[in-house]
Amino acid sequence: MKISHIFILSFLFLSPFAIQASVSTGTIESGNKTAFICHSVDCITPTPGVINFAPTGTTPVTIDDTNGIDGVAWGNQIGWINFDPTGIEGVTINSSTGILSGRAWSQGAGWINFSPTGQSVRINSNGEFIGFAWTGGPFGGWIKFDCTFAGACVKTDWRPVASRPLPVNIVSGGSTSQNNISSLSVSDMCLNIPEVQYAVPSNYIKDQGGLCVLNIDYCKNIAGTQLTVPSTMILDGAGQCITLTKENKEKFVPTKMTSASIEIYKDFCPNLFGLQSKVPEGFVENGGECLPQEADYCLNLLGNQYSVPKNMKVDTNGECVKMSSVEIERNNAIKEEIVKTDKNPKALILGYNFIPNFLKKSVPVSFLSYLFGVPVRVDGLSLLITLIILSLIIYIIKRKLII
Repeated sequence: MKISHIFILSFLFLSPFAIQASVSTGTIESGNKTAFICHSVDCITPTPGVINFAPTGTTPVTIDDTNGIDGVAWGNQIGWINFDPTGIEGVTINSSTGILSGRAWSQGAGWINFSPTGQSVRINSNGEFIGFAWTGGPFGGWIKFDCTFAGACVKTDWRPVASRPLPVNIVSGGSTSQNNISSLSVSDMCLNIPEVQYAVPSNYIKDQGGLCVLNIDYCKNIAGTQLTVPSTMILDGAGQCITLTKENKEKFVPTKMTSASIEIYKDFCPNLFGLQSKVPEGFVENGGECLPQEADYCLNLLGNQYSVPKNMKVDTNGECVKMSSVEIERNNAIKEEIVKTDKNPKALILGYNFIPNFLKKSVPVSFLSYLFGVPVRVDGLSLLITLIILSLIIYIIKRKLII
């Protein structure tokens, strides 16, 4: 029997996941969290961009009757997206119809319009985002939300008023309800930077969308200061910002990826636009991202700090200082509460509910992780039981065929 058949049948024996609609505040489902930026009518070729509405290590994306959409998302082609940008209303939601309106800010594409002329995005009675938003730039296009289209499905436990159940207790994992999740990050000045920043770090400034970016020139070969790579340009291997044209686009943005071309087009800097065949000159690799060598979170400390050191904070002067024991305890408590209220698990665990937790030993399954877009692990004992059941079924079928 093929292993793929075993896994498919094993899914049939697993209990369905419980989903409960929220009253007025919701989060993004872990298994349905990506939308596509279409670069063609069929949204297949050229390869569409992907927006992850539940990236790990960031402020969770929440949907709220009053506050609308809050938090940050990540686009593999357009960078960080802030749903509560400085100076405008951000993205709001009509609690009766589920229709979204307003704009979010992307570092790479600029403003993302969730209510463009002739189109709209709304959340239906099943918590599914449907419709189209629009973003510009060389990697822009119509942002497709459609759960019937593989990979373009974003779902939440928030529901329009008419589709909500009777009021229930929505406290998750302790005394803090999801309604309080926004208040947990009020003191965080940089939503797109991991951990809680009580002030904008030294050498960083807020861009027009409210994101904390390096106050460093990304394009030294161009007059003026570019806080990010301009939307019409790309950073090449020599650390130079060049204009993206039809002639060089295939070199940096291949229209189709195949197994044979993956190594050729290996991207050393996923946080920079296009495909970087090597770390650009003047940049260093840090934590899977390419940052300018001048980047330093803590100018008052010796050397370059590419993140705020553990048990330190950025004070009101933008300097890194040690936290007191009380501050460390409070900071850890905030992070713990965010984890408790965040319904997006780090991994999807598949197994039988009747097996005690202390007996469960899960193993990762790579192709399922790729399929679901999150790490997927299968409980070994559950899989063993399923294989035994399947073997008995096959034995009985063979016996009947022989008779």
